[in-house]
Amino acid sequence: MRKIWTPTSILSFFTIVLMLKSHSLLAREEIHVVQAISTSKRTFVLAKGIKDGVSLGQEVIISNENVTLVSRAIEVTRNYSLWEPIDKVVTVPFQKDEIVSFNPHSYGNVALNIDNIELPESFQKQFSYFRESNNWSVFYNYALGLYQTSSDVSTSNNSSRSGSQFGAEYHWRYSPEFELGVGVRKDTEVYRVDNGNVDVETSRTLLTASLTYHLLQYSSGNNNWYLTLTGGIGNSSTTLNEEQSTGRAYIAPEVRLGYLVPFTKTKALRVEVSIENVSSTEEFSDQSSQNNTIVNSKLSVGLRF
Repeated sequence: MRKIWTPTSILSFFTIVLMLKSHSLLAREEIHVVQAISTSKRTFVLAKGIKDGVSLGQEVIISNENVTLVSRAIEVTRNYSLWEPIDKVVTVPFQKDEIVSFNPHSYGNVALNIDNIELPESFQKQFSYFRESNNWSVFYNYALGLYQTSSDVSTSNNSSRSGSQFGAEYHWRYSPEFELGVGVRKDTEVYRVDNGNVDVETSRTLLTASLTYHLLQYSSGNNNWYLTLTGGIGNSSTTLNEEQSTGRAYIAPEVRLGYLVPFTKTKALRVEVSIENVSSTEEFSDQSSQNNTIVNSKLSVGLRF
């Protein structure tokens, strides 16, 4: 007996086909966040790795609202994958933290040996130790005075003031770009007056707090540029001709430009240039007081671990 297709049966058939097709598309397309973009704009990282079914050489369609890009997996670990456009003249049109859709259209058959993968610097950069962990650092500063005012001395250029500063800091990294720091610092400075015939010695012990912004977009590999704003409070003492005055000292503020150069996974060389404003209020034994304001330029080297 010949089967007759009624309008109702035809409509039901197409409805089932559309439902199956829609389910297939939804199953294939996924939403991901771009984790990092290389400085060359030729590769990018997704948080999708071997455990999610990604294989080395796999080709997928990755798109945002404006553009669709056919890309190939060139490095794969358990949790992350590094992708590059198949077209060699195309640069990555996405931005870090942008949401993109991930839709596989073919799969490479290249065997994967995870133990032998050597990740390029552009891949390591976002996930390196100094991008995601808290740290300690110790440092030495050489300070050169630029300017000084005192309540009983006229304003003067102060290139004759110099000194050393030793300190330690703890850094709390609460996002890839920002961290908070607390520390302690010991200062020893000498100011030569009267054509170098008299030395005025100043010492300080300070507690400091700082906010650091890491310039990830302007850094390469594991090396890291950063900017830091610091304030502090502590004790100050000045000795002149065996007479001593003591009081409070304040850093308000210190501005640093620094550069981290990791030489192991957990240690980095820290180099900084900075300028700071230090003010103090001190009293002598006869109850007379003196207010000082000093501007120092500094060069610092240290170890971050």
